[in-house]
Amino acid sequence: MSLCLSMEGAAKSSRITSKPGICLLTETYYPVVGGGETQARGLAEDLVAHGFDVLVVTRRSSTTLGKIERIGGVTVRRTPPVGRGQFKRWIMVFSCLPVLLRRRRQYDLIYVSGFKALGLTGVVVGRLLRKHCLLKADSNGEMSGAFFDRGRRSLGLATNSA
Repeated sequence: MSLCLSMEGAAKSSRITSKPGICLLTETYYPVVGGGETQARGLAEDLVAHGFDVLVVTRRSSTTLGKIERIGGVTVRRTPPVGRGQFKRWIMVFSCLPVLLRRRRQYDLIYVSGFKALGLTGVVVGRLLRKHCLLKADSNGEMSGAFFDRGRRSLGLATNSA
């Protein structure tokens, strides 16, 4: 069953449209190119083509990217921190909160693409606002926790592996 079909009956807010709005929360989005970014863009544009309202909340990974853009019928809102760096995703855990809270009437479901950092934000905001939250693993070992082993070892913390 596709996400489009399964979401048909999920609308529960006072939105006027019959289909639920979807907030796609992802660390990076087009024009950044990679596997997760390509999947997120394909999903967002396919949902729009099927009549869903889609809001992408992502990080502004470059100063050349606008804070708000319309790409392929999808509204893209980019939050700080700007620039590259592996720890910036952890700052986005907090910097995306104002957008998610201000735009809460635009969506009924939070779809988190790659939940190693933003999953916590999606779940907390979903609980707070009584929205559905769907987490999608993007990296091998994300669900088992093995993805985090190297980082935990570097901090001197125990790992799940033997």
